Order: sequence, then structure tokens, then C-alpha cells
Amino acid sequence: MPATLTEGQLEAISAIERGCSVLSLLGCLFTIVTFCASSAFHKPINRLVFYASFGNMMTNVGTLMSRAYLNDSLSAGCQFQAFLIQMFMPADAYWTLAMAVNVYLTFYYKFDAASLRRMEIPYLMLCYGVPLIPAFVFIFVKDSNGVRMYGNALLWCWISTEWDIWRIASFYGPVWVVIVLTFFIYIRAGRTIYEKRKQLRDFHSSDPDPLSVNGDTHYSVRTTEVTVTSEVIDTADGAAAPFGRHTAISAQPSEVGW
Repeated sequence: MPATLTEGQLEAISAIERGCSVLSLLGCLFTIVTFCASSAFHKPINRLVFYASFGNMMTNVGTLMSRAYLNDSLSAGCQFQAFLIQMFMPADAYWTLAMAVNVYLTFYYKFDAASLRRMEIPYLMLCYGVPLIPAFVFIFVKDSNGVRMYGNALLWCWISTEWDIWRIASFYGPVWVVIVLTFFIYIRAGRTIYEKRKQLRDFHSSDPDPLSVNGDTHYSVRTTEVTVTSEVIDTADGAAAPFGRHTAISAQPSEVGW
């Protein structure tokens, strides 16, 4: 498909692409440094973000190269850029699915932090291993005329326009499936949270006073009646002894209810 953009427009897009890539790269570096600097961030969700940041950085390397190698699609630079984009750009979507799976396992299978940590190796293998297969294989694919699959994709080196169908089969299709699955998990978890909250709210509204019985407030007040009894102790000659007063205190609890 011929380009409909002028050379000046393409250069402007390239400049914007590189500027955004620099910001994204700085954000990834900040995430990695923050995670390594403080153990307070070593939670399951943050660990997945940490792993995903390395894939984002490699994607940024590819997008920073922009249109630099489009004039020579057979060069190592063009093939390397196409490999980075094909492998690491869809990995972002896979990591969001891994985070959603963590939520699902926590909600419905009661996974704790230790159990979630054991899932990290499978996540790494799937999120980076699955896109690695087509990204690596496509380096060696060429048609009968010797035209490689990786070539001019207008904005950067990637799957060339002659191989458009493989963009859908190996990139857009799997990414959209992963996005739908992620949305489904979060929607189901959100529905579960809403139902549990509704049950809790209905319980409180049906019994506003935990001490009420059949809607009538019932409470009791416990009181203690104190009786003080004293008598004077006489000595043998009938005179009152100094400090000879004997006092007895008795208490009788009583309960009044309403």
C-alpha cells in the first residue's frame, strides 16, 4: 500500500514517536529503580509490573530507531528493529492478562503472596516465550523472490505490507484475544465484589441495631446496689474503743431491661 503521507509529515510523526519513546523509557527506568530500591514495593502486582518494564524498554529501543533503517530493509538494523517490535510490543498485553489472572486466582482460589510468586516463572515463559517464537522465525522467512517478511512498515521496520495477513495472525489477533480475556476477568471480579458488597449492605440495612430483637430495641443496664453497715465496737468496760468502728459493705447486682 503506497504511503499517503508526505515526507515532512512522516518526519513529524517520527519525532513525536521518539519523544514519546524517551518518556516511556524514563518511566520504565524509574519503575525498575524504585522496585529495586525499596522492598515495600515487592508485592505480587508490582513484581509483574517490574518484569513487564523490561519488555517495555526493549520496545522503546525499537521505536527510538523509528525510520532510520527503512531504506535498507535487508540490513541487520532493520531486521533487529522488526524483531524487537514483534516480540516485545505484544508482551505488554500478555502481562496485563497475567495481572488479571493474579486477581482471578486471589478471588476464586484464595492464592496468597507465596502462591502468586510461584506463578511468576510460568508468566515469564508465556509472556516472553510465546511472542519469541514468531518474532524469531520471521527473521528467516522470505518469499520466492527473496523478499523478507521483515521490511518497510512505513513508520518502522516490521512485517512488510506484502505480508499483511501475518500482522493479524501473529500480532493483532492474539493481542485482541488477550484484551478480551483480561476484560472478562476484571468484569467478573468486579461483579463478585459488587454482589458481596450488596449482601453486606442488605445485612446491615435489615438489622440496623445488632442488639435489636424483631425490630424492637432491647438493651439492659446492670446496676449494683451498695449497702454500708457500720457498728461501734464496745470495750469490756462499756466505753467505745478508739477507731473501733467496724464497717461492712455488701453489693447486690440488679439488671433492668427495656
